[in-house]
Amino acid sequence: MSYRWVFWVNDEWKRMGYRWGGGDG
Repeated sequence: MSYRWVFWVNDEWKRMGYRWGGGDG
């Protein structure tokens, strides 16, 4: 569980960053 975790985190982070960052991702 390395690449799968990274992919999941990347997707979650992108969503969070979109809302937390302001829409920059």
